[in-house]
Amino acid sequence: MTLLTRLSRDLYGQELRRYAVQNGVDVNGATDADEPTAIAIDSTGTVSDAPPIPGTRARLYSGDASPAHWTPGDLSGLPPDTSVLHVGSLVWQDGPSTTRILKTLSRLRQHGTLTTMDLRVYPDLMQGRGQSRIVLERPIRSADIVYTGVYDVGWLYPGRARQAVAEQWLGLGPAMVIIGSSRGYMVVRESGSVLHCPPPAPARMVDKAGAKEAFTAVLLGALHDLAQKGEDIRALPASDLAHLLGMGSLAAGITSERPGADPPTSAELEERIPGPPGRR
Repeated sequence: MTLLTRLSRDLYGQELRRYAVQNGVDVNGATDADEPTAIAIDSTGTVSDAPPIPGTRARLYSGDASPAHWTPGDLSGLPPDTSVLHVGSLVWQDGPSTTRILKTLSRLRQHGTLTTMDLRVYPDLMQGRGQSRIVLERPIRSADIVYTGVYDVGWLYPGRARQAVAEQWLGLGPAMVIIGSSRGYMVVRESGSVLHCPPPAPARMVDKAGAKEAFTAVLLGALHDLAQKGEDIRALPASDLAHLLGMGSLAAGITSERPGADPPTSAELEERIPGPPGRR
């Protein structure tokens, strides 16, 4: 796994770099940046990746953060044999960065790379709903999978049904749109099928920080394995997709059981997979 990003030289950025290295992530393509690390703080004052109150969004500090200032050289570390490319949300907040990354996303997709997009809005950084829809619908056209949340859809398209928005996005080119909420995940596919999966169920809620990222990481790992086998996600049976989503939800639940963004290892996840009676 390769992390291609701009990591700030500040304390937070260097801690992120150390954590990635300790967990076997290739950070050779992670550029040192002078801009500060972005920090999201929820309404209770705790650092988190998601707001605790439905209908709100964590406040993003350091709006001039390092992920939003990509240069052509920052993209040079992308491995030529990339099979899955996942692009986060802050990069879409800067016009020149968006253009550079969009060209890369489109080029790799044309060569068979599975492209996925995290679509999250931060109103403090956005220029209004209309302009934001224009900005965000551009990368949607180059993504195979779009993962977003009920808050994001509601902010961009107030009053519209989530499924209707997902179907509109599918018309732009993706194969799948995943919308997460406190009630679980709704997956709308280009075939017209809609799949509903339950939300994470931690044994004890401690901290939601990193839960969404844990879900995404497990899903991307599984999609990478499928890509290596030559599987087509557009033809993936619903039962197989439900299994992958369940694994991601399990990982998110485990992450929520401990403080900080501390996702489970593969061994920890395997240990918690439900099995038939007498398995252990």
